[in-house]
Parts: sequence; C-alpha cells; structure tokens
Amino acid sequence: MINAFQTFGQIDMLTKGGPSNHTNLLVYSIYQDAFINHQFGTSSAEAVILAVIIFVLTIIQFKAGEKKVHYQ
Repeated sequence: MINAFQTFGQIDMLTKGGPSNHTNLLVYSIYQDAFINHQFGTSSAEAVILAVIIFVLTIIQFKAGEKKVHYQ
C-alpha cells in the first residue's frame, strides 16, 4: 500500500500529469509545486502531510498485520 504513494516515475514518464491533471497524485503535485511552480512552502506542507499519511498507514498495517506466534 505504501508503494502506491511512490508512483512518481511512472506518472512523470508516461503522462506528465495527464490530460487536465487526471493522473496527478500527491507526490507528483509536490514535485510540480516545488520545481515547476517554485512554491516551496506549499510543496513543503504537502510533503509533511504525505509523511503523516504514510506514518499513520504504517502504524495501521503493523497493528493489523501483527501475528501472534506461540511455540510449544
């Protein structure tokens, strides 16, 4: 699930955001704001939000995927 957030390369090479930005994701939006539009504050805020989302998803996956192993 976390790897779904790391799809920058495919979007950049194939569609560059697509027609009318239909394939624009948060990671590609961070890139566009920082390096194309030169809005570093906005891209920094988006990066922090992305980090929090990934952190929360990681915690949820660790809690949900925790398996109890009992050795006899």
